[in-house]
Amino acid sequence: MIDSTNDLDLDYSFKNSLLFYTILKMLIQTKLSDAKLILLQSKITSNLLENYTNSNEFKKFLLYSEDIIKYSNAKRNEYETLINSITDENINNWKIFCDFAIDLLLIKDLIISESKAYLNDKIIENNKKTKDKLSIEFDLANLNMPYGLRVIASIIVSNILDENRENLFLLARTNKKIENLNFKIMNLKKEYKISANNIYSLIISESINQSIKSDAGCSYESRFYETILPLVDSIQGHSHDRNIPSVEYDFTFYVNNIKVGASVKRTLRERYKQNFEDLSNLDVDYMILVTLGTDLNEDKLKNILQRDKIFIIVAKEVYESRVFLKNSNRVISSEKIDKETFIKCFR
Repeated sequence: MIDSTNDLDLDYSFKNSLLFYTILKMLIQTKLSDAKLILLQSKITSNLLENYTNSNEFKKFLLYSEDIIKYSNAKRNEYETLINSITDENINNWKIFCDFAIDLLLIKDLIISESKAYLNDKIIENNKKTKDKLSIEFDLANLNMPYGLRVIASIIVSNILDENRENLFLLARTNKKIENLNFKIMNLKKEYKISANNIYSLIISESINQSIKSDAGCSYESRFYETILPLVDSIQGHSHDRNIPSVEYDFTFYVNNIKVGASVKRTLRERYKQNFEDLSNLDVDYMILVTLGTDLNEDKLKNILQRDKIFIIVAKEVYESRVFLKNSNRVISSEKIDKETFIKCFR
């Protein structure tokens, strides 16, 4: 037999959680500054509005005041959408949820900054341990960083929004206390069956995903650039071959007046075929393919090296594990990249 009480509890929790999450999302989309968020919060919680039970009057008050967002502002539509989500049915809940949502948005950037600062320490620590930036060891450590950012942010959120914590959580690097949240957290959970921790974690995770895409810090190409910069006479970024424009170089560089074109691909797939014309037709003297080598098989190797003056750099772990790579004098392990190797190859 189905327990109707549990169904009612679930429906109640879902309805309130959905409204709370929606308000959070709408607030983010308004892109209000911290000062404007605080102003909006002060209006929502004002004693003057305590007796507003009619949603139209409440909405007029918030919409007609231009001190929060002017009519000419590009984000005015997003603000109006937020305010128009108020109904006669949800007005009291809307006030409470929006008040707390603003509290959370005011610390969102702080949490993300703290998470990045913590993770940056780990990245620096890892980089000191692993000098070979083109190795799989280094690659895996950096691939794990986006996951690490989500994990540490989740831990910080849990510490802040845990209604059972005895002490205020202190963000060590910024020395700012997260205050006055406990009562609101407990009220949301007790009265409205909302788990603020879970919902807020969704918002933080979404922001972090955008941050990861925009930061895109330690790419494979940049790691190659950092590796060879001290070893070459000069280096240029992305360009097209002057003789065959369809051929692209991620980098071109000079070693003792020898021009080398580099195609830098973390994994090959089918893209490895695109750049390998006969060198006599190109405006470079040599070509190198730089890749981890995880999907470099013997057939691909033969296909690439059938043309002269082409070299391949692969991660040291892959080089050591595959005999056919070690047997070729035109395949270089990432740990062997140095000035002497380049001079020996490109002459």
